[in-house]
Amino acid sequence: MSLGSTQQSFDVCYAAEGIGSGFNLAWTLLPGNTALRMGMNSSAHGYVSFGFPPNPEPDTGAMIGATALSLQSCSSCPTGAQLAQWFLGGTASGQMSPSNNLQVSNVTAVALPGGGMAASFILQLPEGQDPADTDFILAAGAVYGNGAMRKHQTYGQINIDLTTGTLGEEPEVNSIAVSALVAAHIWLLIIGWGVCIPCGVVVARCLKGLDPLWFHVHRALQSLGFLMGVVGLGLGFAIAGGWDGLFPVHRNLGLAATILGLFQIIAVIPRLRPSLVSRYRRTWNLYHWWQGRAAVVLAVANIYYGMINIQALGAGAWGAYTAVFGVIVASAIAMDGYKYVQLPPPGLSKKVHGSGFPLNKAGQDNGFSNLPGGITPDGTATPGTVTPATGYGSTVQLVSQA
Repeated sequence: MSLGSTQQSFDVCYAAEGIGSGFNLAWTLLPGNTALRMGMNSSAHGYVSFGFPPNPEPDTGAMIGATALSLQSCSSCPTGAQLAQWFLGGTASGQMSPSNNLQVSNVTAVALPGGGMAASFILQLPEGQDPADTDFILAAGAVYGNGAMRKHQTYGQINIDLTTGTLGEEPEVNSIAVSALVAAHIWLLIIGWGVCIPCGVVVARCLKGLDPLWFHVHRALQSLGFLMGVVGLGLGFAIAGGWDGLFPVHRNLGLAATILGLFQIIAVIPRLRPSLVSRYRRTWNLYHWWQGRAAVVLAVANIYYGMINIQALGAGAWGAYTAVFGVIVASAIAMDGYKYVQLPPPGLSKKVHGSGFPLNKAGQDNGFSNLPGGITPDGTATPGTVTPATGYGSTVQLVSQA
């Protein structure tokens, strides 16, 4: 087995087919049958691991309560790889903790030229372990940007005679589409919270002149974005293996944005939304606008947190999203600016003739040409006329006196 510039030989080699990529375990049983000189390698980055399941094995399976050795990529390590020991306290990524249950010595771990990694070490077998009847659990997967291990993509269990390398039974191999789940999680949240919902905010703010089209587009974008966000949040918990994941900040930001978004559903229910003429409408508007904006800020911040601190996607990925989000923000600023410059000059907005009607931007008295019959620009009625006038929900008559 190659460890960079050196070669090591072992008595037995087991190729863990279906677990990771090019994962091999090799060993020589040392005199006394209580220790192994071992080697392990992989043709890909990420991690490969093996461990001893708890004895007796609990109903929860061979993983929970096991202790495992993991050969994993390590960008901060001088050799580019490390051999780490973990106690598996549960199925969630946050339930793994460093361990020293296994006695390991003479450790060498290196990243190999052209990809892959390898390690050699001496492992003391657990007390009472029969070398001729040994159970191993195996797993392989990717690592996060900070070096922590993701949930395994492939895993299995073998029973093996360490003295001969003979398998006691057919190996058990399973796989989980973790990469597909991660990709779906990323795209759902970027498109939902990162594009659809901000676009919906811009539509509501800048396109109210297209009534009622703006409202239907706004509602559709927000509903679609929120639905995608909820599905993406669920996938996040599935990837992390439950509540106790490795990234509580990412989890909490996502939950906060989702809860704020959930309260925005009130805006979709007509009976819970004050009418336009209600005295509570202004208060409701402030609640609706600023709670929605807070949700967007939290969600977009969480998108950047995930791309930079968890996925380590690089400047290209977050730069591309920044460009898309920048176009959305710039569009809102441009439309707001256009509406502002279309306002009449301040000097033309004064009232004239004592009528209470402001001049429009062309200098004409707004509303004069549309006054009901018998009403003059100064607000009085022509003597002897009866003029109907409408208000909110009622009709009155203005009767002039001769």
